[in-house]
Amino acid sequence: DLTKPTLLRIHIIKQSTEYYTVLKSDHHSISDGWSLPILLDRLHQHYQALLDHKVLSLQQDDAYLQTQAYIHNHKPSVVAHWKDTLSDIQFANDINPLLSRPIDLNSYQSVTDPQSVRLEIKGDRYQALKSFTRQYGLTLNTIVQFIWHKLLQVYSSSNQTIVGTTVSGRDLPIEGIESSVGLYINTLPLIVDWSNNGTILSQLQNIQESLTDMNAHSFVDLAKIQQGANRLFHSLLAFENYPIPQGSEESVANKISLRNIVEKVYYPLNIVAYEQQRALTINLQYDGLYLDQNKANQHIETLKQLVGKVVDSS
Repeated sequence: DLTKPTLLRIHIIKQSTEYYTVLKSDHHSISDGWSLPILLDRLHQHYQALLDHKVLSLQQDDAYLQTQAYIHNHKPSVVAHWKDTLSDIQFANDINPLLSRPIDLNSYQSVTDPQSVRLEIKGDRYQALKSFTRQYGLTLNTIVQFIWHKLLQVYSSSNQTIVGTTVSGRDLPIEGIESSVGLYINTLPLIVDWSNNGTILSQLQNIQESLTDMNAHSFVDLAKIQQGANRLFHSLLAFENYPIPQGSEESVANKISLRNIVEKVYYPLNIVAYEQQRALTINLQYDGLYLDQNKANQHIETLKQLVGKVVDSS
């Protein structure tokens, strides 16, 4: 019954003898992006074992329950950490200058007209970027954070930028947490101070330190640290570095292709970035009701130029 609410729904469509399409719809409360390749890999392993007439080896996944116990025991100290971190926050950045039409940001509910534009950094520029990160011990996530925060800082004319940043939530001392299926991710405010007049490199290092600190204190409820009903940020950034199953030619990675993923988001501007096949891809996802494609393309071009500034700063 498609009218009844459910946390998970799967439809399997047979398109030919050896070609199937699977439509999977699930609530975010039971899984996250990190979990998907783990789940698919286990499914393929069990399926292959059945084809080979082997007895399935099933192990109970206790990592999620252990994680919840750990969070419960350590939550007071983490809440105190975030209250101290956010003590000097005055207001969220106004992203209206980035948009084509004004919007009441605090009452905005969800994306109505999902659109996206893409920046792909590959070839010599990608190699130069990788060389830069190795030279200074940085991550590509840090680079993407820098260029998006810088764009926001320029348009908002603020010396402090705040962006909702997705963290894996798996940097906890729980055995098996990296191979567990469940909802671990969280979205928390990453704050960048632009009043110090530091160099590009020093700012990148500050951002990376902030990201490390954020991951160490990742299990706080966003609602508990927000100041009243007003949001702390109006844009999101997710750097997707999910584990990809490695194996032989029979591995799930070579059997399954993801045709499309649709997510409901609650902010008009979102950056989703990932590294794959010797390229860095940066997607600017936006609500077409408030941002025109031409202006979205201008933002992508600016981000491209900022990547060049980072690489040339060495």
